[in-house]
Amino acid sequence: MTQRLSAVDAQLLWLSRVVPNDQFLLYAFSGSPESPDDAVAQLRRRAQSTPELGRVVVDDSRWRYPRWVDAEVTDEQFRLDRPGDWQACLDAVARLGSGRLRTDRMTWRAHVFPDVNGIPGLAGVCSVVV
Repeated sequence: MTQRLSAVDAQLLWLSRVVPNDQFLLYAFSGSPESPDDAVAQLRRRAQSTPELGRVVVDDSRWRYPRWVDAEVTDEQFRLDRPGDWQACLDAVARLGSGRLRTDRMTWRAHVFPDVNGIPGLAGVCSVVV
């Protein structure tokens, strides 16, 4: 499937080349999976079963709007990191802003941080997904 980006989405895409506008959503969960690798594999399978999550943006002409093009969800879209404690997790999340996604390869990435200690308001070991 190919679908033209809306005018607003195209404008945001073009502006992002000059002014980065990536967004990060951080979710903290009480507890940690027994096998983080299995949890990431399950997340990958679920994403692969949703075609909209595989879409990328192709902007190959200055005479028309960029367009959404179907692609595959790839292993590159899932990162597993073990920062240890809450502050180290926040530091790792802050570093994510230094690298931008190439929207012709992927439009999102999931960073999974299992076994995070010291999250305010949560007791014990927790997990964070960004």
